[in-house]
Amino acid sequence: MQAALAAPAGPPTGVTGIALSGSAQIAWQPVSGADSYVVLRGTSSTNISTTVTPAGGTTGTSFTNTGLSNSTTYYYWLLYTSPSPRERTRALSPPYAG
Repeated sequence: MQAALAAPAGPPTGVTGIALSGSAQIAWQPVSGADSYVVLRGTSSTNISTTVTPAGGTTGTSFTNTGLSNSTTYYYWLLYTSPSPRERTRALSPPYAG
């Protein structure tokens, strides 16, 4: 498994990833006003669609994804939601290999 992360272009910021044996830890800086964070995973940079955080996301600023194969490269997106008068808004970070 590889952990090669680039700095995101916009929020959320400070995204880092650490490849561990059979897992990957993703961490980020808090986004002001965010209600929750959702981490999505894929094995291709063009298909990152598996939600790995619990339903409703996490309110913390890190998440460990377990049950991974050490010989596979994984790509992650970080989504955050925040309240809005009309709807919930969200933003995605670029994908990262981890």
